[in-house]
Amino acid sequence: MKQILDGVLYLHDNGIIHRDLNPSNLLLNDEIEVKIGGFGLATKIQYENLYFMAPETIIKREEEHDFEVDVWSLGCILYTLLVGKSPFETNSFRETCERIKRCDYKIPTEIKAPAANLINSMLLPDPKKRPTVDQIIRSDFFNGYIPSKLPVSCLTDEPKPKYFDYMASSESDSSGSDSAGSDSELDYSRDMAALGYYSKGAKDTEDSSE
Repeated sequence: MKQILDGVLYLHDNGIIHRDLNPSNLLLNDEIEVKIGGFGLATKIQYENLYFMAPETIIKREEEHDFEVDVWSLGCILYTLLVGKSPFETNSFRETCERIKRCDYKIPTEIKAPAANLINSMLLPDPKKRPTVDQIIRSDFFNGYIPSKLPVSCLTDEPKPKYFDYMASSESDSSGSDSAGSDSELDYSRDMAALGYYSKGAKDTEDSSE
């Protein structure tokens, strides 16, 4: 998830709004690095002739070209990674649209407060109240150890918390830092989201592996 955020932050810093962020447009290379694709709906904000624009034109552009639409999509992606399904999923296209309009979704109780609070802020109906990508990266949910690199085996086997402890220790040793990773439930959930694993049953997996 952190790699996705870094990629979207780069786009936004360069005035590009993706407008179609979803799991099918997120690709992995051989190094398990996320690459963002599907730029068919992307747009670049340009105001070269701003001095000559009518006010209604500026207002229309601000309504149509909005970085916050990407934040909403990122909130849906984070929810999907943690819960295992999209927040507004139904069996009917019309009902799904109605649920999105009403902002009608539920976060399972097993999702911890830092993740739930972040998702709720990203899926606010008022786009101007949603956080920026930079604010998301600095939120409590991402305030901790996140592995800088993942093994190829994570594509077929669910990593154990001990792997992240080892990686945190190794990276802190190489950087001269005294901080180390934690096997707390929050850290484990964050790591699973970083991998793209559904962490709904993370605690059960931990218990069964002991």
